[in-house]
Amino acid sequence: MRLMAQPRSPHRNRNYLETTPGNAPAGGFLWRLSRIPFKVKGQKSRRGLTLVEMAIVLLVMGVVLAVITSMISSIPNLRSTETEAETLQGNFRRARNTALFTNSTFYLEFDLDENKYRGYLIERVDEQSEEKEKFKHSLAASNGLVAVSVGLSGRVQTGKVTVTFQPDGTAEQVAVYLGEAPLASQTVILNRYGGGTTVVEGEQPL
Repeated sequence: MRLMAQPRSPHRNRNYLETTPGNAPAGGFLWRLSRIPFKVKGQKSRRGLTLVEMAIVLLVMGVVLAVITSMISSIPNLRSTETEAETLQGNFRRARNTALFTNSTFYLEFDLDENKYRGYLIERVDEQSEEKEKFKHSLAASNGLVAVSVGLSGRVQTGKVTVTFQPDGTAEQVAVYLGEAPLASQTVILNRYGGGTTVVEGEQPL
C-alpha cells in the first residue's frame, strides 16, 4: 500500500520547530522545549527609541540636571571663594543699579558675625519708614566674609558694616575680603567713581 504525504496545513505556525512527541529524542520535555518560538530571519523588530521618546528623555534629564545644579548652588559649603566673589561683584552692580533706577538710597549691609549680607531700600509707607529687602546672601566659614573696608574707616572684622549707595549711584570706596579667616583669598573692590567692581586674588588693601 502506498502512503500519501499529508499536505502541510496552511495554519501551521512556521515559527516553531517541526518536532512531534513521537520523534522527540528525549521524550516529552524536549518536545515541549522544542515548541518555544524562535525568531525567523527577516522578521522585523523594534530597535532603539523614536525621536519623540528621545526628546522626552533629554527633557527629563535637563530638568533633573537643573534641579541638582540649583540645589548645589544654594548650599554655601559647596560654593568656592571665586564663586562668592563673582556673586558679590554682581550684587554690587545690582545695588548701584537699583539706586539709580528707583532714584532712592540703597543700603548694602554686611554682617561679619553671621557671615551674610543683604541689600534693601527704605520706603515711606503711611508716613512711616519701612525696610524693603531686595536680596540676601549667606556664606560658609570656608569662603566667607573675612573683613570689610569702607573709605577711610579701616578694616572691620566684626559687627555690621553698611555701604550706602546714593540715588545717583555713587558710594564710598569699598573692599570686601573673602576666604577662610583670618586669611583672605579674594578681594572684591567697589570703585567710588563710576561704580565699577574688580576682583583681585589674595588680599588687596584700599
